[in-house]
Amino acid sequence: MTMWALTQTDRFKAAVAGAGLSDWLSYYGTNNIDTWMIPYFGASVYDDPKVYERSSPMTFIRNVHAPTLIVGGDRDAEVPVTQSYEYWNALRRLGVKTEFVVYPTRAFFLQTWPIRVNDELGLYAQPPQRVPVFVGLRDRHLRIAIAAYDQSRGVHVS
Repeated sequence: MTMWALTQTDRFKAAVAGAGLSDWLSYYGTNNIDTWMIPYFGASVYDDPKVYERSSPMTFIRNVHAPTLIVGGDRDAEVPVTQSYEYWNALRRLGVKTEFVVYPTRAFFLQTWPIRVNDELGLYAQPPQRVPVFVGLRDRHLRIAIAAYDQSRGVHVS
């Protein structure tokens, strides 16, 4: 959902997309849980590709401006990590600050030490420190927004 949300609004200062789905058309044939898609979309991707295209973040990728940390597991059969590679490559080529962290031999990304694919945001944490990857994103891109929000509520932020 993060990948989609970033293509629809500029309200986010930064984002983390975990096991994200970037392209419904390619996803249709590359996952092992596709039986729910026909009832949801009303047709297969082969019968009505436009309905899948309208729901794909890649269709609107040029709208993304927020720095984005992408994380995924290289053994995820439900949302293949290739979906994340596609989104990450597009952001890089469009000049959006991005980092991509892949967790090897795992379906879900927080079960093992990561390998760094790219570290443009300077957020990579050496194993076994996982939380600092996310904290780095928060500190680097969200601190000003959080401080402004807290100040508007009368809360002091140091």
